[in-house]
Amino acid sequence: MVASMHHGPHLSSGQVKFPSLGAAVGWATHKGSYSDCMPVWNSTRDVCLVFHGEHFSDGSDFRRIAADHPGCSPDDARWLIHTYERSGPDFLRDLNGYYCGVVADLRPGRESLLLFNGRLGLSRVYFHEDETGFYFASEAKALMKVLPRVRAIDPVGMGEYFACECILQNRSLFSGVQLLPGSAAWTWRRGGESVRRTYFDRAELEALPHLAPEEFYQRMKETLLRVIPRYLSGRQP
Repeated sequence: MVASMHHGPHLSSGQVKFPSLGAAVGWATHKGSYSDCMPVWNSTRDVCLVFHGEHFSDGSDFRRIAADHPGCSPDDARWLIHTYERSGPDFLRDLNGYYCGVVADLRPGRESLLLFNGRLGLSRVYFHEDETGFYFASEAKALMKVLPRVRAIDPVGMGEYFACECILQNRSLFSGVQLLPGSAAWTWRRGGESVRRTYFDRAELEALPHLAPEEFYQRMKETLLRVIPRYLSGRQP
């Protein structure tokens, strides 16, 4: 699966296994990118993070972590493991950007695997589930590499694509392959129990008070000036 997504020498890749959870995770990412530091372990090596994408912090969350972990750097994803240690799965509500990932918690009494993505699901995660297990990947072709049974067009997905220019309800073009919904926080506990929830509801934004046009414009202008510079900085050109 990882080899099918390793598109050239500009990428680094790897994999990590969690035998006690019956799970394995692989990744491919741009060299020198925010997530080119995988896997990330905590100091006691009983919590592991595999993160793909970027978190555009306003600095406040990093400063809270750096106070207790002075060796952290905001330039890559290593410090995010401490946000999980501090808040558990609720750390996802503080992430801002384009991302998906996995947290393996191996601590006694907490053994679990957390699969997550961004609020709107822009960083896609495809999955297939059957009696043999749960398979996921950021590119559908990685699933097809190891699961011949999904190498078929889904007629409903194909029909929606031609009729609507998109595929609805988290389906895909491929038989038995679905998309993880946005703001997913799906957890599997040791023994097989799973909890599939979302950590963000768009209704939270839709329920905010309406603003008069003049106030809306002013606040939008202030927000853009504050936020856009975060997205224009990074280690890479």
